[in-house]
Amino acid sequence: MDLKKRWLALWKHIGGKTDGEAEWAEIVLRYTEPHRAYHVLAHIEHCLRELDDVRVKRLLMGPAAVEVALWLHDIINDTDLEAVKRKDNEEKSAKLWLKMAHDGSIPEVFANHVVQLILPTSHDNTVAYSHDGFYVLDIDLAILGRPALEFDNYEDQVRSEYAWASDEDFAKGRRSIIAGFLARPYGIYLTQFFRDKYEKQAQRNLRYSVACLSDRLDARAF
Repeated sequence: MDLKKRWLALWKHIGGKTDGEAEWAEIVLRYTEPHRAYHVLAHIEHCLRELDDVRVKRLLMGPAAVEVALWLHDIINDTDLEAVKRKDNEEKSAKLWLKMAHDGSIPEVFANHVVQLILPTSHDNTVAYSHDGFYVLDIDLAILGRPALEFDNYEDQVRSEYAWASDEDFAKGRRSIIAGFLARPYGIYLTQFFRDKYEKQAQRNLRYSVACLSDRLDARAF
């Protein structure tokens, strides 16, 4: 996939009055930060491929806004201890998007709609969801339902993004996050499309991950 070509075409489609090159440079700069391993441009490409599968089914109300949200949802990805405490990456990503939108004279209504699609990717159940927001969230979590080897690679990449954390602290935090997904009464995915596509494998992947993390923590207790 030619990501630059796709971004520039999207920027023009949503009414950007600039050529989109500066915004593209910002995207590349952010997604190639040295601390990143999973939240890189390859993740965005994967999200866009999942989006294309959804669009074929005509399941979205505003596909252009969904695509912009997927491009920008992880543009801020601070992973140091203070950032973990603040839990504001999605809020900062939304603010950066609004700056881009303002500089490019993107219509305000559209820009604000994208914000409402970015913020829920914190996967905090207190954030309001929408029809298209459900798809943004499920696309973001599609990796959880991928084949086991791909999922394991994702887990390794996430660990490397928090290299500063001790093995014990990371295992405790990661196990808590995954347990939260497994405890959802409706399943991991919010849409029927992604439940049918990934739910069974995601359940297997996450249960295996929790077991491995628990084994590591149990071993460290002796």
